[in-house]
Amino acid sequence: MEDRTYRPGPYRTFTIREPKERFISAAPYRDRVVHHALMNVLEPVLDARMSFDSYACRKGKGTHAALDRYTHYARRFKYVWHGDIRKFFPSIDHAILKAILRRIVKDEAVC
Repeated sequence: MEDRTYRPGPYRTFTIREPKERFISAAPYRDRVVHHALMNVLEPVLDARMSFDSYACRKGKGTHAALDRYTHYARRFKYVWHGDIRKFFPSIDHAILKAILRRIVKDEAVC
């Protein structure tokens, strides 16, 4: 990464069916180490821009925090919507996502 020659490896793709069918793309181990190194630096910047009510894979969040937030709203409002958009991540336009990230992350080598 220091000499900017790092290139990610091929992802392994597979489907899981618990609790429902999901398409998974898994990075090679070496790339996951790089992802963690990058997120150690980028997480505070990206997390500050996230919706408060986004709970997956965030420090201090998770299923218990999501359930607590749901309970708070369910006691306050007659109707509460819980949603999961099918195949959302595979449908994201990577060109648009990268353009948004480039506005946030100023190091061109990262994006």
